[in-house]
Amino acid sequence: MVKLLLRRGAKINQLEAGVGGKTALQIAAKNGDVELLTLLLKKGANVNQPAAENMGATALQFAAMGGHIEIACRLLDHGADVNAPKSRKFGRTAMEGTAERGHIDTLQLLLNNGAHTDGPGRGQLVRSVKLAENKGHFAIAQFLKSSCGWMEEDRTRYDCENFDEEEHLSLCLH
Repeated sequence: MVKLLLRRGAKINQLEAGVGGKTALQIAAKNGDVELLTLLLKKGANVNQPAAENMGATALQFAAMGGHIEIACRLLDHGADVNAPKSRKFGRTAMEGTAERGHIDTLQLLLNNGAHTDGPGRGQLVRSVKLAENKGHFAIAQFLKSSCGWMEEDRTRYDCENFDEEEHLSLCLH
């Protein structure tokens, strides 16, 4: 169907209608569809299309949160921004969403590809640890703490982080 639509002039980076509209590339990444993702990348899909404002995610964020490591690798190879901002409402960075969902191999991939854990990225690290622990992924939280040099200031920030229960649903609803 996508091939037919593209042949008939469909815009490759067009957002689907409705709240949390996604591009075809974002949908392929979310669904773990390697074949469709490969086709869309060959056709010039925007690998860094921003996340929809409400409950959205970039293609890399969707792939990482889904634990689709092969897709995440392809997106990174095509220049996906590992530190792209999260959706304004109920969003997660790639690192936060991956930690929250317990995908340690994908988390390591993100760290190896420059996911920020220092300076302005320190908040992302703290949120990732807290989200992992909130979901019972204690090994991931410990991995992040040990590999990123957890400090006393991080604990203070951790104690101040407050996630609304509704926010935990983030991308699980669609």
